[in-house]
Amino acid sequence: MSLSIAQDAPTKPKKTKKVKKIAYTVDDLKTYDADTDGKLNAVEYQTFADAYLKTQTEKFDADEDGELSDDEKKAALTAKKAAILESYDTDQDGKISREERAAMELKLYDYNGDGAVDDAEKAIFKKDKSAIQAKRKKQKEKDKKAAK
Repeated sequence: MSLSIAQDAPTKPKKTKKVKKIAYTVDDLKTYDADTDGKLNAVEYQTFADAYLKTQTEKFDADEDGELSDDEKKAALTAKKAAILESYDTDQDGKISREERAAMELKLYDYNGDGAVDDAEKAIFKKDKSAIQAKRKKQKEKDKKAAK
């Protein structure tokens, strides 16, 4: 007599919504890197992300209900835009000039902090830029279909 074991058919993994990762600073790394390996593993990153989101919610939750309403989200975005403008608008003219934008991109993509963007850093920049352009194109196509 032979025995056969019934196996469940393999199931497709559930699609999960992609979530944009939150960038963390060196100070965040020092705070949340429990195993001190110089990077955040999944558990450490989740702890960091939870704390960050809680802080941001508390910062902009005017009615203190624990959630951000549409108006509170708009206020948060306005504050974020103002902070970005203030931090990169070095001549304080209310605009980001070509030179200020170049300095901003250097700050964003100079991962090793040597004051220049090398080939590896350029590759990351190009990949990010391509992804953004693809998203915009896809959204335009989606908007055109919706308008019909």
